[in-house]
Amino acid sequence: MKRLLREWQAELDLARSHLHKGLELARQAYAGSYLGQNLFGLGHISLSRGDYEEASSWYHQLSDYAQAAGDAFWLARAPNCEGTVSLELYDLNRALELQLEGHEAALKYSAWPEPRAHSLLKAGLAHFERADYGRAEEFFSRAWALLDSDDVLRWPWQIPLLHALSTSAMLERANAVGLPSDS
Repeated sequence: MKRLLREWQAELDLARSHLHKGLELARQAYAGSYLGQNLFGLGHISLSRGDYEEASSWYHQLSDYAQAAGDAFWLARAPNCEGTVSLELYDLNRALELQLEGHEAALKYSAWPEPRAHSLLKAGLAHFERADYGRAEEFFSRAWALLDSDDVLRWPWQIPLLHALSTSAMLERANAVGLPSDS
């Protein structure tokens, strides 16, 4: 919890320090759930800092852990994490591949709508970056359909979904009135 507070307050160095300590303790205690949380957190902080290689390494370790341990919570989320790095680097084919894999994993391993929604949202974002707006809208709509079934963890994916939908609507409006779409 302390690391989340530090992270939310943009005290990334302190959060990172807590995560490294937590990762070490989780490895010593063979505490899988905590191991996954710390690997995820380290990946998230690295991603936030723009250290994509490091983020990718942490997320890959998360995926390896989840597969080795059969940890359904992280099996449902690891492809999305790895795909987020690809999305930020505009490796859109890889991002889309991982997000679709993440959606399938979420269907298989999780009753929660949150990992499915994250993967659908980011698959939509990959299509949006490709300027395939119809496919993007399809994925955004599929994520939107999950809102009512997630009243616990929807804010982390609902906020970027609303941003994506508003950006899409503004682009559509700009095109309708003949404004340049690259401004």
